[in-house]
This record gives sequence, C-alpha cells and structure tokens, in this order.
Amino acid sequence: DARRTGSPAPSWKDRWATNDDDAAAVRRRLQRNGRPEGTVTIMFTDIEDSTQWISRLGDSDATLLVKEHNELIRAQVAAHGGYEVKFRGDGFMLAFTSASKGVRCAIALQQEMKVFAEKHPEAPFRIRVGINSGEAVSEGNDFLGTAVNIAARLTDAAMGGEVIVSSVVRDLVWSTGEFSFEDEQQMALKGIDAPQRACLV
Repeated sequence: DARRTGSPAPSWKDRWATNDDDAAAVRRRLQRNGRPEGTVTIMFTDIEDSTQWISRLGDSDATLLVKEHNELIRAQVAAHGGYEVKFRGDGFMLAFTSASKGVRCAIALQQEMKVFAEKHPEAPFRIRVGINSGEAVSEGNDFLGTAVNIAARLTDAAMGGEVIVSSVVRDLVWSTGEFSFEDEQQMALKGIDAPQRACLV
C-alpha cells in the first residue's frame, strides 16, 4: 500500500505491465521464432490518445481493454513470425526478420483493431504503427540505434488506423506486388537529423 510505505503509487502504464501475468510466458513463446540479428525490421505500435479514454473509462475498465488489446497484438505477432522486444504500457516494440512479415503483420493488426473497436464502442481506440528496416544494435533483449529511432518517430507521425513505413521498407517489399502504398513524402522526424522518405501503406 503506497499510503503506508510512503512509496509513490504505480502509474497506469506500470500496472498494465506488472499485472499482465502472461507476459513472461508470451515472451518465451515468441522467442521460439528466434530473436532477429543484424538487419532487422522494427515496428512500433501505439494506442492513439490513450490518456484521454483512460480518464473517461477509469483504470479498472481500461486495464481490461488493454489486456485484450495486448492479447490481440501478441497473437498476430506470433502468427507472423515476429519477436516481442518490449511492451511500453500503451504499445509494443516488435522485430521481424523480414520486411514483408512486418508489413503483413501491421495490416493484420489494423484489421483486427477495426473489429475490436466495433466490439467495444465505449472505447473505440485505434493504434498507429511505424516500421523501418536497417542495422540495429543488439543490447540484451533490446535493439538500439538510428534504425530503431526512425521506426519510433514514424509511429509518432502516424494517425490512428495508419501504418507508415520508411522508404527502405517500401523498397524491400515493393517487388512482391503484395502491398499498395501512397506516394512517398519527405518527413522531418524529431531527433533525426535528415528528413526521411516515408509513405502510408
């Protein structure tokens, strides 16, 4: 009890992370795919405007919905051969050995989230997704470096329901003919020196 110990009460993001009893088991299950090394495709997901609807719903109801959202994300990541790097309270950092797998997973996630929103009209929250491919520095179970930072900033630039990919990802998957993209744009991303070419899936 924070009032008795004098320690600060955990934030709602901390509670979602620590209350997710299945997190360790899910991580072990996903790791059977093998953690990507070297050139990887990094994806970030983020729940749009999470603070607003958390305030409206309250922590208890919001926690249940986010747990369902987490299960949805993890199921699709496993189905597409991805690796869960970490859970960030209102989104995930994910890694894939293939750019096509990453884009395919992102599309599936957005389709699943449409169904989720119809199922929960009281909280029709949407996720935004950013994807980049490149050389990432492996640090324990984490990945670091510019390629990772670009993926994170592309996510920040996306709106709910959107998937934004870097030109690197687009070029890697273009020849498959499986995906369609809007025209590329030069995007100024926070913390990234040079503008980056990116486009919507």
